Amino acid sequence: MAPQSAIPLNSIKYGQMHEILQTEEGAVRSHWFGAAADVTSLDALGALDSPAGALVDDAAADVLRTVHHKLAPANYTLFEQMRAGELPDDLQGLSGKALDYALVEREQALVQQHYEAAVAKLPEAERAAVAAELSRLIDLDGVEERIADLLGDQGVRDAVDKAFPNGGFDFANRAHREALGKAMIDLRYEAVR
Repeated sequence: MAPQSAIPLNSIKYGQMHEILQTEEGAVRSHWFGAAADVTSLDALGALDSPAGALVDDAAADVLRTVHHKLAPANYTLFEQMRAGELPDDLQGLSGKALDYALVEREQALVQQHYEAAVAKLPEAERAAVAAELSRLIDLDGVEERIADLLGDQGVRDAVDKAFPNGGFDFANRAHREALGKAMIDLRYEAVR
């Protein structure tokens, strides 16, 4: 498998990867790719590659797309390793939820690098606005929250509500993104009980 040119196409592939890791003999079991599929679906980040993407500030959308497309090759490589029953050195000895949490942390370390590099290319005056826009996309309120609850990915919305019940999500804060990712993992584990 190779990374796709559109976010929703990668979402479909991540969903397929999740299924393969759950069913193929010898593969490392993980729910991380299922959570990645949710985050990149047309009802979430993948909406950037749909008409709904026009509702997002251009600079913020470009940063998210850049980060996504920088991450995808590493995710595809990780999948091939896990499919073969192997893990990178930094994940050796982990399984279950501990592995999935470590995958969230690993991914968010890469997100931080790519996010900071993308934002650094913006004029200084735009940087805070982009961070605020990216945070607003997750930390919805009022009418936007009701629309997202109706049309958005329910798993993502539930994870946001679980990790940030009082709002306050800050996209630029790696710990906030990790908390959100771990909440998504928790919900996936709760769903398979």
